[in-house]
Amino acid sequence: MTEIAPDIEIYVKNAKATELYAWLTRFFKVENHKVFEAERSLSDFAPTELKLNLPDGGKEYTLRITPSAAGKAYTSLWFKTRPEFWQADIDCASSYLESVDTEVRCASDGWTESEEEFSEKWWKLTRNEATLVSWN
Repeated sequence: MTEIAPDIEIYVKNAKATELYAWLTRFFKVENHKVFEAERSLSDFAPTELKLNLPDGGKEYTLRITPSAAGKAYTSLWFKTRPEFWQADIDCASSYLESVDTEVRCASDGWTESEEEFSEKWWKLTRNEATLVSWN
């Protein structure tokens, strides 16, 4: 059974603003924001925080988008508080892959800031496979 995470973070390879916007709008009311302008690349932005609301006007979530967070190819998508429809990072990553055919990585285990060490294994997910990898 997957442990329920306090927050969610995934790393999307070659993330595109239009694809990210389309995925987010499946779950949230997303305000028009300059980060989603089609002619701009996510890598044009420094880390950006967005406030996302559930469509029913319910809870608000903060999403931090960090381009080039892990090498130049990976954009970090970090929900500071776990949205209620995902229990863990891998659930969010799988959801992203339902909308976008790319590679998504996420931590294989939960961890806290107070831990000195955490697993060096990461899930590397594509639509065709899920494998544990070391990400150095």
